[in-house]
Amino acid sequence: MWFAKLTVPLSETYYKIMEEPPLYTKYSLYVLTSNGHFSNEKAKKELGYTTRDIKDTIKDTVEWLKESGRIKS
Repeated sequence: MWFAKLTVPLSETYYKIMEEPPLYTKYSLYVLTSNGHFSNEKAKKELGYTTRDIKDTIKDTVEWLKESGRIKS
């Protein structure tokens, strides 16, 4: 992380010149190193948010990728 933080000004400048989105920015590095503990309690209470089994999610994702032609069967 220290190397990425050291080179972020060069990275941002390089990608600006190349007119491409940078691989990382000062802000993206900040987000990666900040406290990433979030709660879904408010969404559960106010919106009725529920989670689902990861196996079902992976199965549905693979099916969608196949149907959309992003991966071959």
